[in-house]
Amino acid sequence: MKIGYLTTLDFVPNRIVLIPIGSHEQHGPHLPYLTDTIIAEYLCDVAERVLGDLVLVMPPIYYTCSIEHRDFPGTVYVMPRTFMRYVEDIVESIIETFSPKAVVLVNAHGGNCEILDLVARTLNYKHDVKTYHYYVYNDRVRRKLRELLGEAYIDHAGLIETSIMLAIDETLVRKERIVDIVREGSLKLHRTKEISDLGIVGKLSRDVSPEKGRQILEIMVNDFLAQLQRIAKE
Repeated sequence: MKIGYLTTLDFVPNRIVLIPIGSHEQHGPHLPYLTDTIIAEYLCDVAERVLGDLVLVMPPIYYTCSIEHRDFPGTVYVMPRTFMRYVEDIVESIIETFSPKAVVLVNAHGGNCEILDLVARTLNYKHDVKTYHYYVYNDRVRRKLRELLGEAYIDHAGLIETSIMLAIDETLVRKERIVDIVREGSLKLHRTKEISDLGIVGKLSRDVSPEKGRQILEIMVNDFLAQLQRIAKE
């Protein structure tokens, strides 16, 4: 269920609450600003369809830690301390008013990872209700992607994200702007512009396909559902 469309009379406690977390940041010339958010929402939507009343889906958090993309117009970012406190407050209120079984931060933006790990750790020291940070490109998923793709690129606006977006909604991808490119570098050390004028980090090629995206999504969905089922049994 999506709580934003319910009323107080429809509300039922003791659910696993999913919070999709993405970003509003440049994703090259061919993908939308909300790419990360769309991917996080997609996983939550699948979980809602498959698991039904076991989960309760929150509206997404769009504005997150994207300062590395600040050289590109349209990017919106908040500072890590602001983001950490904001997410902590949201989860604190959910624990107080939802009586949830657990809270899962479903994160599709790499720049949020360290902060959300710390949020979950801090809250779990305070509350019996557990908070989990689920990163959609976690180590289990990376291993499967390496088997599928022959390499372990976790890119920005590259092969993986472009394939996923083609599979989710082809109309959101400006296919005529896809290029053959390889740009390697760490976004933990450099601003995106220092690595790539196009804003693409990793590897991308014109033969990218929605079929590959469906294979990637299958890996991600299976892993996500398995983790939710494990949480439900705890």
